Parts: sequence; structure tokens; C-alpha cells
Amino acid sequence: MLQLIVKKNFFLTMCSLIFFLTTFNNKSNLSFFFFTIKTINFNQTKLVEESIKSELINFLTKQSLFFFDKNKTINLLKRSTWVDKIHIKSKFPDEVKIHITEFYPVAYFEKDSQIFILNNGYLVSLYNENISLPSLIKLKDIKNIDNLIKFLKNLKVYDNFFSLISEIHYIYDDRWDVILNNGVLVKLVNSSLEDQIKKIEIFIKDKDIKIIDLRINNYITVQ
Repeated sequence: MLQLIVKKNFFLTMCSLIFFLTTFNNKSNLSFFFFTIKTINFNQTKLVEESIKSELINFLTKQSLFFFDKNKTINLLKRSTWVDKIHIKSKFPDEVKIHITEFYPVAYFEKDSQIFILNNGYLVSLYNENISLPSLIKLKDIKNIDNLIKFLKNLKVYDNFFSLISEIHYIYDDRWDVILNNGVLVKLVNSSLEDQIKKIEIFIKDKDIKIIDLRINNYITVQ
């Protein structure tokens, strides 16, 4: 019976404290006295910039576990092009747990002597040393990033074919050369992709074929 009373009193005390904290006008002052954040734990991430994490830690430390600004926390993290989803959990008495789901790298290209990475969220960022370039699609002669993204989104619908791509070369608007992992050159136009890919699948297993040309509508040339 005594244990039940103790639990009830504890519950009432906590409810009263929460009510007091959430109705007190000067919340900023309270943040230094009630459940001050001392620890910020991230799940293991590979690509989110450490500078952004550090800035967030500085922002959150010494704030109250009740009153810290979750929207600002999310906005700070979203400055990274690698952040896809964010889950924030408070753990009493003094810890914030942040779980980040990252985008993954898909392709890369060079511009002005720098390497840029395109991820599956179709966002571009500078090369990160944790990324293995040989595992990505190499992009060449890219003139317009929006056209590239449109083309990649159209291709990504056909995952089986997309997974075979080693390089993509821009030729001119709506014309692309695609080099597959087996060295086959596929000449594509950015229209009727479904029909083109069906034709490619017919010939792609023939080891003697080196070029598949689909530039002319309803016509295919192989070499």
C-alpha cells in the first residue's frame, strides 16, 4: 500500500512540475534549471557533416529538455544535403537522441577541378572522402543539372537497367550516351524510355554487341 502511495505522489509531483514548466512565462530562464540537456547522441552516420553536428550540439547544450526548439534543430540538420529523415527523442533527465536517415550517393561529376556528388534525393554536394567513387555512376559533359536530374529520375523507374549503368554522357538536350558495366554503349533519347529499354533487354545479353543505338524512333541499330 505504501509503495502505491509513493508512486501516486511521484506521478502527481511530475504532473505538477510539467504544468508549472509549460505555463511559466519566462521559459528561457527555466531552461538552465530544469532537465538541462547535457548529452546529444547521434546514430552512426557516414556523410552528414561533423561541422553541422557540432553546431547543433552547441545550440542544444544547456537548454531544457522540455523547451528546446525542435524545429530549429531539424532546420540546422537539413542544411546537410545528406539528411533525408530525422527522428528526435528526449531521454530524461538530460539526453537528446537524434536518429538521422541519410541519402546515399548515386553519381558524381567534375566541374572546375572539383568533384561533386549527386545523391538519391537528387541533391548535389562536394565530394566526401567517405564515398567510394568507383561504385558510383560517372557523369560527363554535364551542362544543365536540372536536365540531368530529369533524365536520371526517368531512368530510375527501370531499376534493373539503372543498376547496370557505369557512365552517362550528355550529348545535347534530350540525347544521352549510356555506358553499361559490361562496356556496351547505349545511345538514348530522353523520350519513350520504356520502349527503348525493352529493346535493350533483348540484346544486352549478347556478348558480341558493343553498341545499341536507339536515336531513331521505332528503330534500333546494333553493332
